[in-house]
Amino acid sequence: MSGSITLTKDEEMMIAVMKKFKTQEYHDFNEDLFLPAQDFISVKENISSSSLFTFLRAMPKGASLHTHILAATSAEYIVKELSYMKNLYMYTWNGKLKLKFMNTSDAEKCAEDFGLCELLSDKRQVQSAKVFDKWLLDQLMITNTPEINSKSKKWTKLSGIFTTLYDMLTYRPAFEKYLKQTLQELVDDNIIYVELRGTFMELYELDGVKYDAMKSLQIMSDVISTFTTTHNETFIGARYIFAPYRKLTDEDFQDSLKLLREAHRKFPHLIAGFDLVGHEDAGGTLRQRVELLQRVHKDIKFYFHAGETNWHGTESDQNLLDAILLGSSRIGHGLSLAKHPELMRLVRDRKIAVEVAPVSNQVLGYVNDLRAHPAVLYARFGIPLVICNDDPTAFGNTGLTFDFYEAYMALTQVDEGPEFLKAAALNSIGHSSMNQFQKRKAYEMFEERWKIWSHGMAAIVSFFGKLSN
Repeated sequence: MSGSITLTKDEEMMIAVMKKFKTQEYHDFNEDLFLPAQDFISVKENISSSSLFTFLRAMPKGASLHTHILAATSAEYIVKELSYMKNLYMYTWNGKLKLKFMNTSDAEKCAEDFGLCELLSDKRQVQSAKVFDKWLLDQLMITNTPEINSKSKKWTKLSGIFTTLYDMLTYRPAFEKYLKQTLQELVDDNIIYVELRGTFMELYELDGVKYDAMKSLQIMSDVISTFTTTHNETFIGARYIFAPYRKLTDEDFQDSLKLLREAHRKFPHLIAGFDLVGHEDAGGTLRQRVELLQRVHKDIKFYFHAGETNWHGTESDQNLLDAILLGSSRIGHGLSLAKHPELMRLVRDRKIAVEVAPVSNQVLGYVNDLRAHPAVLYARFGIPLVICNDDPTAFGNTGLTFDFYEAYMALTQVDEGPEFLKAAALNSIGHSSMNQFQKRKAYEMFEERWKIWSHGMAAIVSFFGKLSN
C-alpha cells in the first residue's frame, strides 16, 4: 500500500524519529502489554500519553469517511455540555435509558406513560454532579465488563447508546451544537473532510414544533455550510450517507428509498449515497433487498457495510459478494473478505476501498489483537484502505488519531515508516464522494499541510540532534 508514496527530504528526516518512537513503544510494552492487543478503553490513556501519539495527533489525516452521526463526537462533550442544557429529562423505555428535551406538560405526560421522568439537573442535585456525570458517561460507552463480554452484548450496548441519544440529539438546538462540535473535533484532529451516516432524523423544538426529514436536512446543511465557510482554510466540507436500519420491513424500506430519492434531488451537495446499518450477524442481508436496490438511480452511490463478521459462509459473510455486485464504492469493515481470495481480487481490481476501523473492530470483539487484523493482508495485496473511527462516542474516542495509532503500530511492519498512513490519508480523499474540483482542492490542502508538518518534524529532529552533540 505504501510502495507508491514518494517521500521528500524533510519526510526522510522525520522517518527516523517516527521509527524511533515506534520502536520505543514496542520496547516499553512487551508481548503481554502491547497496547493494540489490549482492550482499547482500558489502555486509551497509555496511548494518548505516548510521544508517538503526540506526533500522530499533529499529522494531517485527510478525510474521515465512516462515522455514524449518533456517535460522532466525544462522550465527554455530550455529558459536560449537551446534558447541561435546560429541560433535559431522563426516563426508561423498554428497559433502555432515554434522554429527551421536554417542556413541563410533555414531562408530565412522560411520567404518566413511563412511571418516572426526571430532570437531569435534579438528579445532579440529589447525587452530586460528579457522581451523576460519571454514571452518565458510562451509559454512553462500551466498557469491557463481565456484563458486556460478547459481541452480541456489545452490539446490544451500542444500539442502546443510539436509543439513549436519539431524542436528545434531535432537539434542534442540541443537534446544531452537536454537529458543530463534531466538525470542530475533526478539524482539531487535522481532518479536512467528513462523510457522516445515519437516518433522516426529524428534529423538534421544545414548544412541540416538529421538522420533517427535508427541513431537518436543510438545518444540517446550513450548519455544515456555516462551519465550512468559517473554517475554509482548514476544512472542505461534509456530506451525508443515508443509512437506515438493515432489518426494516419491506414497506418501511421502500419508504426509505423514496425519501432517499427526494433528499438526493433537493440536496445533491449534501447526500453522498446509501448504506444499511446494524449488526450484520443479526440478519437483514443485501440479498433480501437486491431487487429494490437495483432500481436506485445510478447517480446515488452505495457505501455498504459488508463482511463485518468473523463467520465464513453465512449470510452476513455473503453480503460482501452482493455489495461488490451492486457496485458499492467502498466497503465498510470487510473483515471476512480475507476468507475469499477471488473477492479480494475483485475489490482490488475494481479499486473499491475498504473502510478499516481498528478501534471499533477491537472494542466490538471482532479482532482482539489488532496485529491479526485482516487489513494487514489487504494492504499487502494492494487493496486501497481508508482508516475510520466508526462510533467514537461509544469508544471514548475522538477524531482519527487513536485509529491511526492502532493502525501504525499493529498493521505495519516493525521497521515501517509513516508511508502507510500517508497512503491511507490520500486514499480517503480519492475514495471520497467529493467532486473533482473538491478533490483537487483537498489534495492541495493535504499536501501543503503534510509539507508543513514534515518540515516541522524535521526541524525538531535537527534541533534536538544539535543539542545532543
